[in-house]
Amino acid sequence: MMTRSKPRAAYRSIAGAAIIFAFGYAFIPSLLQVTLGSRPVAQLGETFAQTSLSATSQAILQALVVVTTAAAFVHDALRRTLRFPRWLWLYLAPCAAVTVSSYIASHTVGVAVIIYALIGVLIASYDDPIRLIRLIGRLTVVIAVVSIAMGILLPSVALMSQAGVPDAKAFIGDTLLVGPTYHPNNLGQTLALGLPTVLLLEKPRSRAISVVIVLFGLLWTGSRTGLTAGILGLLVAGIWYVLTHRADFLARVLLIGIYVAVVPITFLIVLLNNDPAAYSGRGYIWSRSLEFAHGSPILGFGVDVYYRISESQSNFGALAYHGHNMAVNTLLLAGGVGLAALVVLWLVMLRHSWRLGRLGYWALTPWPVTFVVLGWLESPTNFYSFSYISWVAWPMLALSLSSLRKLESASIAASTTMVPTMAGS
Repeated sequence: MMTRSKPRAAYRSIAGAAIIFAFGYAFIPSLLQVTLGSRPVAQLGETFAQTSLSATSQAILQALVVVTTAAAFVHDALRRTLRFPRWLWLYLAPCAAVTVSSYIASHTVGVAVIIYALIGVLIASYDDPIRLIRLIGRLTVVIAVVSIAMGILLPSVALMSQAGVPDAKAFIGDTLLVGPTYHPNNLGQTLALGLPTVLLLEKPRSRAISVVIVLFGLLWTGSRTGLTAGILGLLVAGIWYVLTHRADFLARVLLIGIYVAVVPITFLIVLLNNDPAAYSGRGYIWSRSLEFAHGSPILGFGVDVYYRISESQSNFGALAYHGHNMAVNTLLLAGGVGLAALVVLWLVMLRHSWRLGRLGYWALTPWPVTFVVLGWLESPTNFYSFSYISWVAWPMLALSLSSLRKLESASIAASTTMVPTMAGS
């Protein structure tokens, strides 16, 4: 027994280290940049002077992510415990579509594709998914606390003033919390995607305090999309919690409505909009993106399409560094093939969420809903680029698609990995 537990413990350490290094990649280089240099403008075609320390840390941390995920893969390969379940191919499909389109456009494949694939295999071979979700939850609390502390102690670095700004977004005073990131929406998306994982923290009191901290940080960012996604996710978890204790017809109707509506809204919000200025200029981005999509409707244009557009249309590039809608972004990058893969991925995740809710595991239900809703006005991942949000988005994508039997058995295996269920523990 000892000979088996030690390798599995080592594997857990490697898997956790990979997520921690990915978390470090998301925030340490940008923290060094904003404190030692300047915060870059989120506009295509604009360059900024990245400090040497920021650039070096970025390269080192990305290398560490590759090494640790590869080490976990080699570990399982040597022990002949690699698993390739059916959901893994669904996880890989959008990435494959974007990769093929990008290779056709530029004849290159980024190292992040390897990271994305290895994370999927790592999750497939991992025997305790709840442990990983809790790690992501703790890291979410860490970045929320650090960001709030920076906002209080280093306001000139961590806050973006909204004083005198037309249509200001601030909910708290006249500032937006940026923390160690480059934009309030970046931090808002991160906190929104991490918020559901905080529900898996073991102790009820620390769980409640952590949810409040993350929600406060999210509110301070002024990210309306992040707030909508986070609150809807919590609403879904809350309804499932109520339904595990008593039958409630209205609650069930509301829950069904949310599950049925979230994916269609992603498309309707674009197709029914006729105002270019709508949603902070997103209406213009959507209409122009759909015009460009006609040029390659099947395979799309690859991951650099918005950069290429910005070279000839500066007014568009100043706004559209991505599609600001996950369906639009995926359509332009990977065409109808990639969009179809994305829709199937969404539907399967939501189906798993529903089934977990019916089993009583309410705390496992909100992440897929949060992810889809975040895609209404943002693009939380393009399945290709290793970004500030990949440390939470990519592992949770895989975990949301993974076997229900595996999640359930891991949840009830021991008291150290119990998931809050009908008892609300």
